[in-house]
This record gives sequence, structure tokens and C-alpha cells, in this order.
Amino acid sequence: MHLSIWKRIFSLAFLLLVFSCGRVFAQGSLPSGWSDGDIGSVGLSGSASFSNNVFTVKGSGTGMTSTADQFHFVYQPLSGDGTILARVLSSSAGQAGVMIRETLNANAADAFVIDQSSFNYFYTRASTGATAGSWGSIYNALPYWMKVVRSGNTLSAYGAADGVSWTQIGTSQTVTMAQSVYVGLAVSSQSNSSLATATFDNVSINSSASPAPIISGISPAAATAGSQAVISGSGFGTTQSTGVVLLNGSSIAVNSWSATSITITIPTNATSGPIVYELFVPALFGRRNNRGSRRQRARYNKRSSRNHDPRSA
Repeated sequence: MHLSIWKRIFSLAFLLLVFSCGRVFAQGSLPSGWSDGDIGSVGLSGSASFSNNVFTVKGSGTGMTSTADQFHFVYQPLSGDGTILARVLSSSAGQAGVMIRETLNANAADAFVIDQSSFNYFYTRASTGATAGSWGSIYNALPYWMKVVRSGNTLSAYGAADGVSWTQIGTSQTVTMAQSVYVGLAVSSQSNSSLATATFDNVSINSSASPAPIISGISPAAATAGSQAVISGSGFGTTQSTGVVLLNGSSIAVNSWSATSITITIPTNATSGPIVYELFVPALFGRRNNRGSRRQRARYNKRSSRNHDPRSA
């Protein structure tokens, strides 16, 4: 079976950062660099875990839309401009989404997009202790992609069904925060007597302070299962180390790895239909706040050999 790259759309790569927090928060089985804890005085303690590239987050509390928050937060630090992105796979109740907040205090300035009864809302708290304001919503059933972008003091929210074609939610808002903030996943049951459970995948953080790797192409345009293909780009790192390439969530064989190209073997059981490549590149040591992993995703379509001419997007 031949693989045809007829539509090649590339999104930004995202850098995961490591942070050591001075406050004591509950630690689950999370990837290196992630922390989690309850924000505000919740009725039931939340938790977080990570398995098979999926974050499972449980949280109680009244939520995130008043003058002070109660929810469970899975987070990393961010310095300067950046983006938090994730796909919310499921949510049992309450609120689940992605957030940027100035501190871990309950009344901190913040910006977030959450799923609530299949509506995706963009909220901000413009200053410490202010009432959170809602600036727009769109209707989309889960699973659904969400991201919040920080550019200076401008905060914006977006949603997408496929993680590629993004729609802005509401209008961008001005929220003045310190240079160093926190970004991550937020879950609340909107009740202090029960826990809500939400699952997230494709969780990525991009920091302007440490540019992410870029995928510029995949070749050949048509290849047989079991043959080799080359991912070209920049910023991959000179050696593979702990880097991996995933095909629909499963690791595939890497034959060679350099800063600008990675040679892989197409699995013999590859089938036709939409697929997603994900590239996890080990961060380069020596840079400030630059330990963890990087992710770049490129999407294309596989077709049979009789219909394999590449087409532009």
C-alpha cells in the first residue's frame, strides 16, 4: 500500500519546561517537569496521572468563574510569551480546559478556555481578586482542541475540531501578569462534594524563550509500508537520546537522527486513512529552563497506490 501526502499542514511545536515549586502540592505519576495541586479551598482533594500519552485529572471545587478559584491544576511555569494547547478527550462533569495564571493563589489573574456542557468558554480575570469575565463561547462536543496564547499582556483563546483549523473564541483580552506565570490543565466539578474526571492528550507548551523544532517536510511523497521516509526540518537535536516519533500514538522505528533530519521506517501494518505524526525531541541541555521534551505534529492523508499524486492544501 502506498502512502500519499496530499495535504500537509504543520502546526507550531511546543516546549515542555521544568519547574521546582516552593509550595507543597500533591504529586501524581506525571511526566518530568509537571506538577499538580488544588487551587483554593476545595472540598475533595484532586489528583492527576499520566499513561499512554493521556493526562487524567480529577478535581472538585466550585470552579473558576468568580473572584477566587477552586479546582485542580496540572501545571508548568512559563516565562514570557507562550501557548498552552491540549485536546480535551472527555469530561464527566463541571469544567475542564487549559489555563495561564499569574500565581498559584486562588484569586490570581488568569486566562483560560474551558469545556462546560459542550460549550467552550473563554474567561479572564484581569487583575488579582477581580471577577472573571466571559468573552465568548463556541459549541463543540468533545473531543475538542483548546489553546490559550499569551503575547505580552494580550491573552487569546482558540478551539479546533482537528488541532489544525483554529477558530478564535471571543475577543483577545488585556491581562497584566508578571513575566513568570503558570500554564496547564484545569478541572473542577463545580461542587465541593464530588470529583469530576477529565482526560487530555496532545498537551503541549510553547515558550518564545526557547524556540521549538520545526518540521518542514516528509519525503518521499509516496512510500510503501515497510519502507523508509525522511522527516526534514530543524532543531531536532544532534542525537536521538530520548526522542521518539509516534504514528497515531504508537512509537515507530527510527533509523537515523540528526539536527535537521530523521529517517523512519513506515510500519508494515500501516493502513489507509488520516494519520498524525508526532515528533518528541529531547530538549538541548544548557539553555535556561530547557529540559523536557518538544512536540511537532504534521498531518497528512494516506491513500492507495492508484491515487497517490500529492496535492496542495
